[in-house]
Amino acid sequence: MKIALVKPPATYANWYRQPALGIAYICACHRAEGYNCEIFDGYFHSWSPDELVEHVTKYNPDIIGITAMTHEIQQAATIASQLKERIAAPLVIGGCHVTALPERTLSEFPVFDYGIYGEGEGEETFIDLVKYIEGATSLGIRNIPGLIFRENLNIMVNEARPFCTEEKLNSLPHPAIDHYYADNKKALAHPNSYYVMFTSRDYPYKCAFCMQVLGRKVRRRTTESIIDEMKYAIDRYGAYIFNFADEIFLFDNLHTRRLLELFVENDFPRRIKWSALTRANFVTPELIALAKKAGCVCLERIYLLINVK
Repeated sequence: MKIALVKPPATYANWYRQPALGIAYICACHRAEGYNCEIFDGYFHSWSPDELVEHVTKYNPDIIGITAMTHEIQQAATIASQLKERIAAPLVIGGCHVTALPERTLSEFPVFDYGIYGEGEGEETFIDLVKYIEGATSLGIRNIPGLIFRENLNIMVNEARPFCTEEKLNSLPHPAIDHYYADNKKALAHPNSYYVMFTSRDYPYKCAFCMQVLGRKVRRRTTESIIDEMKYAIDRYGAYIFNFADEIFLFDNLHTRRLLELFVENDFPRRIKWSALTRANFVTPELIALAKKAGCVCLERIYLLINVK
């Protein structure tokens, strides 16, 4: 079974060039299940829609998964239509837009055969769907949490999948970043590139401008898991700058303090620099001093930017 994971090209602005962690985790989980899974990130590679379609067509997958935020959904549907003309494979839509509007997305864009919504959409729901399509499970389609599908003329939305537990979060394989950097041991060994990673999921505050796809209960990876991935990135790709993409990375708690102390113990400040998000009410002189000692060069949160000097 060959699976293609697709991210559309930039729609109106190319703000940053980094791996899409969502589909990188999905890919890693599919590979752990023994599937042949490839990432086709039109945004990262600066492909045109036509170039993206050509790459996916050449791969000739059995199942195609497309991720899209709201500003990308129209282009994702157009790309899906082009792929459907060339490849006889089910098309699955995932990402923030379908999570916000599960039933409406499949109703508005009939080109998609299935929709997957909520957390765990790729790490569990998509795998359950793949097994269902290939006939490798006794699980019925109505019993796959987080799945949207068509039954006759009706759009069916299964119950949401429960949020990922900390135990599950720590059991996930490292994201499939090799699909972006291959075996280039110097891919990130310069100041203009950075390794992006998550150390936790969720954000506990009720900000009006944020959808909060992952909920409001913060779940953290173990400090050992985080250090292990950082060492992997340094050794495998020469990572020099790290960007922690957590909604909030710098909490004034024992877990964060122990993690920063481990940065120092592993001599990270001599080898790397890092940036992260925080919240103004979490910033204290003591915490900033520890972050700086641990290699932090920048903290930001929405309109707040703090240069650590």
